[in-house]
Amino acid sequence: MPLRFYLSRYVNAGTAQDPEFLPSAAQVLGPGVSWTSVDGSLNDPTDPTQGRALFIANVTAAQHAQLLADPLTNFAPFEDAAGNPLGLNDPISSISAANRTAINNFFENNNIPTEGLQGSDPIRALLRRVVRRFLIRQIVDVDDITELLDQTVSQIPVARRNAFAAKLAARGFDTSGITGATTVRQVIGLIGNQMLDDLRANF
Repeated sequence: MPLRFYLSRYVNAGTAQDPEFLPSAAQVLGPGVSWTSVDGSLNDPTDPTQGRALFIANVTAAQHAQLLADPLTNFAPFEDAAGNPLGLNDPISSISAANRTAINNFFENNNIPTEGLQGSDPIRALLRRVVRRFLIRQIVDVDDITELLDQTVSQIPVARRNAFAAKLAARGFDTSGITGATTVRQVIGLIGNQMLDDLRANF
């Protein structure tokens, strides 16, 4: 079974038997399927405006079809032109042109910058962008930057941008290079690059 990647919103039955938030994809697949996820939500993970989880699972063709039909789950189509799933070490250029465009547009629209990657870079380098973006969100939580990537820091409400910087500084990140003219895309890149060595070692 191929390893596939999805971005999935959270659901919760809200009962004593099911108290935990789960990615919708996990609920669709049901018990008995091994999966892992990286949390990319904000304060209320069931709020559709507040993020998703990166959901990773080895799934059969039938299970993949179920996830494609789930309105709360979006497939990251790391596939070649013939529809064959690609591996983490395959180059980004192996992804079909249509799928590369779809992936880029989806990530950019969800506040995950992808510029700077080359066709020769492995797919895992693209996934690291998602993981590090979600890790930033976990650190700053409700004070995350949700503005468009090409907006500037000066366009973010003062209280939130100060809280954003304070939370990152408390974790040892250097935010001294951020000014009012810095774009959101550049901020995420600056902080994300400081995480990169750890991600290379672990993903």
